[in-house]
Amino acid sequence: MRIGGIDVPCGAGHPLVPRVNPAYLFSARFDDVLEDIVENRRVILIGHTGAGKTSLIEQVAARSHHGVL
Repeated sequence: MRIGGIDVPCGAGHPLVPRVNPAYLFSARFDDVLEDIVENRRVILIGHTGAGKTSLIEQVAARSHHGVL
């Protein structure tokens, strides 16, 4: 699955896979974060409430069929 400029491996599906939000837009600035996730590096997302930290993770998981807990 390609998200932005990064190839993200797909999971096998899981009951905790979030729904895809078709209106969600991946900004090019998220490519670095996605690359770190794919490379299994630790990532800390910092920002104000409502900045989209959780939405980013949920939409990556939704599109790549990984569960979120």
